[in-house]
Amino acid sequence: MTTKILSRFLRPDSIVVLTTEAGSVVLALEIDEGLTQMRAVRTKLAAYRRPLASRPNWHLLVVVPTQLRAEWMLRQVRAVNLGSRASVVALAELAESALDTVLQSVAAEQTPGSLRSLLKLPQRLLSTPVGSRAWLELLAAGGGETENGALAP
Repeated sequence: MTTKILSRFLRPDSIVVLTTEAGSVVLALEIDEGLTQMRAVRTKLAAYRRPLASRPNWHLLVVVPTQLRAEWMLRQVRAVNLGSRASVVALAELAESALDTVLQSVAAEQTPGSLRSLLKLPQRLLSTPVGSRAWLELLAAGGGETENGALAP
């Protein structure tokens, strides 16, 4: 399902469009079970650089099994320079706090925010069919259209 959405070389474990009355965000989820070696983790994380750079309303969320693994994963994500649109969270925290989960930001200088803080007001202007590739890309780009009605980031 997630094949070729971000690139032909990157397949997130899931892509979630989270929508509430407060706004929406597109999350590329990586679910870490604590079994993958550092080299494989860094290779996959590094593949997110270009797709995240070209999709300003997307966010990478790495879900890990424990707080100890979260600390290790933060070091790996920082090592591949993904910037401020990548976060790490322990599964138990996410299950307990849902939208109020405090995300561990990859950007060391950034104040940790909640999952709720990622939500942006919708700017969807077209009636593109929900669930289509064009719809997903439209949401990821913040929504929009050109004067002639074409989709535009």
